[in-house]
Amino acid sequence: MRFGDNSVTYTIGKQGGNYYGITGLITVYNHIIGTEQISNSYVWLQNGLNSIDVGWQIYPLNYGDNDTHFFASWLNGDKGCYNMLCSGFIQVDKRIYLGIPLANTSTIGGTQYGVRVKLEQI
Repeated sequence: MRFGDNSVTYTIGKQGGNYYGITGLITVYNHIIGTEQISNSYVWLQNGLNSIDVGWQIYPLNYGDNDTHFFASWLNGDKGCYNMLCSGFIQVDKRIYLGIPLANTSTIGGTQYGVRVKLEQI
């Protein structure tokens, strides 16, 4: 996939394999959406009922604005968490945190900006 493509990639790992993380480069946009809509792009890692995702989203009802924000969430069976609203995430970088608005966004047919995201078991 080239940077800037509007694509969906879906991969099924080898059963019985050991996986310790995922990384991806996501183009960042700031679409105009309605107040009750959500727009996002993320990498998603799932094993049965357990999953974790990280990327960007525009979610006016949650953030109170139409900016593009960095986000993550996880689900473990019937329990889950969104951003830093409960325990489960370890914040490593003090400059880039969950919920931060992303300043640079891409223009269709113009300059492209992206975020490299990485989830890993530590």
